[in-house]
Amino acid sequence: MMLGAKRIFLAIAMCVLATAGAMAPARAARPYYTFDDSQLMVEVENVSRSFARHLDRIVFSEGFMRLESREALNRMAKWLQENKYPLIKEFLDALTLEDARTLFEVFKKGEQVGSDGFLPVIEASSATGQSTALSLPFRGDYYVVQGNRGSISHIVGTSNEYAWDFVVMRDGQMQKGASHKNENYYAWGLPAVSPAPGTVVKAQNGQPDHRPLTTDMKGANFVAVRHENDEVSLVYHLMNGSVGVSPGDRVERGGELGKVGNSGISMFPHIHYQFDRGIDEKRKTGPAVFACYFARVEGESDWALVVSGSPQLKQHVINVDDYLRDIE
Repeated sequence: MMLGAKRIFLAIAMCVLATAGAMAPARAARPYYTFDDSQLMVEVENVSRSFARHLDRIVFSEGFMRLESREALNRMAKWLQENKYPLIKEFLDALTLEDARTLFEVFKKGEQVGSDGFLPVIEASSATGQSTALSLPFRGDYYVVQGNRGSISHIVGTSNEYAWDFVVMRDGQMQKGASHKNENYYAWGLPAVSPAPGTVVKAQNGQPDHRPLTTDMKGANFVAVRHENDEVSLVYHLMNGSVGVSPGDRVERGGELGKVGNSGISMFPHIHYQFDRGIDEKRKTGPAVFACYFARVEGESDWALVVSGSPQLKQHVINVDDYLRDIE
């Protein structure tokens, strides 16, 4: 090849290479994992591959891993290693991308996070403001018909100010058939359970259940369970004859206290729950949060993870175990 032709050939080749380089997709700004990062992600992936994929998208959402995300990932890996919840894989597999983001934000805050045999995520009391990690006081899907500071009976300044009323709602209705019969209400006779371990300090049984939508009301059947630091769960309106615990009995999380009834000041079968501080005359109700449950708005099908929160009016709420059973 002649020298002039060779120069022309090299010039053309360089132009082609430059053009090809310009047309090639730009290399992602995201760097490779460090060795430690990679090991952490492998640990997460070994528990749940789908959750690890969500996590990958979250930590690199800005094109690189921030220091706060790396620290959160370290805390999350430690949480996984020490997790006591037997369905932790199923729990993580069930999370959507937004659920995973909700969970990751907890670890970014830097609060101590643990678990137990019933709850995969329990925030430290310094984050929740209470010593007791509460589950919802029932099994299955319930609807918040009245929340804290309600307009009917949970009036501001009363002893019920921070209470909830939970019913079972199906297709927008609490009952099937005549509304004046207790047995027609979906919640009637379902178990009411202890939301946390504790000792029964008060219980009342033997009060009659009245018919719904009446003003002829007598005393309520109820159970009071003392948890840590004199925090007390009160579960009201239980069915006559259904209370199966007595003062002094030890109850565990999820243990049945009685069945949903319509005793006391109640217009229809439901669970009234409130979380008090102190005993007897020193008792005072106050705000409370429940640990790791799922919630959705009436009329919508998508559930969202709540790590620590207060059920809101017109929300459906469900404990994590029941949620996992429902999606199997």
